[in-house]
Amino acid sequence: MSSNTATGSLASNAASDEAAALRRRAVEKVQLVLSTLRDSYDGYKQCVTDTKDTTMRLLFDKIALSRQDLIAQLANAIRVDLGVEPYV
Repeated sequence: MSSNTATGSLASNAASDEAAALRRRAVEKVQLVLSTLRDSYDGYKQCVTDTKDTTMRLLFDKIALSRQDLIAQLANAIRVDLGVEPYV
């Protein structure tokens, strides 16, 4: 193997490793956002249960449903676009 071929192969491997590391970090970040959305959803659903004020319950439920929609969209994007299963 010539020196140029070996150097090119090493550079290609380094670029591939860097791309894989970048992808892993991106997956970790979106999984963290998904986890945060789920925590937010759970909090709003708990507020619906805990409050006696009908107006506030409706508001909390509306926000929880919005979070649920975002969770579904992000989980689907993680699955389809990144090719990994979203954290539960």
